[in-house]
Amino acid sequence: MNVDVLYIKPHGFGWEPISRLAEKMTKYFSGNLFTLSDSGVTKIDKIFSCLPISRGGDFLIVLSPIPEHLLYARRFLRRQGNYKTIVAWVIDSWWDNRIPKSFKYLSFFDHVYVTELEMVSIWRALFSSTVSWLPLGSDVLSEVLGMNSKKTIDLQRIGRQPVLWDDDVSLELVAKRIGLTFRGRPPFSDNSQKSIENVLMANREAKRVLAFSNLMSPANYTHPNREYVTSRWLDALACGAKVVGVRPREEGSDDLLWDGATLDIPVDDVERGLQMIKEDISREEPGAARERQLEALKRFDWAWRFKQIADDFHLDVPLVDSRIDRINGILSGEDSVL
Repeated sequence: MNVDVLYIKPHGFGWEPISRLAEKMTKYFSGNLFTLSDSGVTKIDKIFSCLPISRGGDFLIVLSPIPEHLLYARRFLRRQGNYKTIVAWVIDSWWDNRIPKSFKYLSFFDHVYVTELEMVSIWRALFSSTVSWLPLGSDVLSEVLGMNSKKTIDLQRIGRQPVLWDDDVSLELVAKRIGLTFRGRPPFSDNSQKSIENVLMANREAKRVLAFSNLMSPANYTHPNREYVTSRWLDALACGAKVVGVRPREEGSDDLLWDGATLDIPVDDVERGLQMIKEDISREEPGAARERQLEALKRFDWAWRFKQIADDFHLDVPLVDSRIDRINGILSGEDSVL
């Protein structure tokens, strides 16, 4: 049985971690990757979403960045309908007002995974398929195996920040006065792969990464009253950096952001916040960055997410099993990579 992946690729930047997830999932499930660009949901998509589909013998995972992208799956299945089982993994699952209404009473999805635990009950009320929690992850194993960058930057800014923390020039001046090395946002490239590599390299060289919850730094594309963990936090921890700012505290976040993975600082007092970061760094024991990586490896390497899907549907996934064996060897100390 083939296990294929259908990825609905959004426009704009910021989705490269999910694009990489689609590629990695395809590799580890030994299937085919199909990509549809977000060209806009049509009335035909909505109408066809209510119609039954023909079934075959294979398995399809639909990687849906936002809820309405689920409608694209029906467009794909009209010409590629050879699947016995169809599951979806919705990344920005907190947008419950964007769940297609047609799926409340009739859905061709056998199972839907959502990344936020508190959204499971909401999706179950609005979706006729089985719904369960499958949180985000990161390619932690690759970072553990490849970590050779020295952490020379005390504080690295990544992504959107609250107003008082948003000016890299003034922030660098205050940090320098306090005795911290600060680096502003990583270089942006028209090539999304280059941009994400710049972010990852910045994470690898940083002792602390600056990131605030979306409720502390809102934007027109963030949810106005729901917090959520994103790749900013997980990728930073995968690279051994502690995340400072204000962490999200939605249900389930403690499974990802353990005690000591983050440090909350004042959003309205830059100098005090930077002083807290300096004190936190000064107290840290040698090897703390590697310990953070190992904790991240145990909690949210992508292999654990793939294994959950495989176990739920009794799929044979030798590449996933092999990766987990490697992870367990590293965590137990039997693997000498460290």
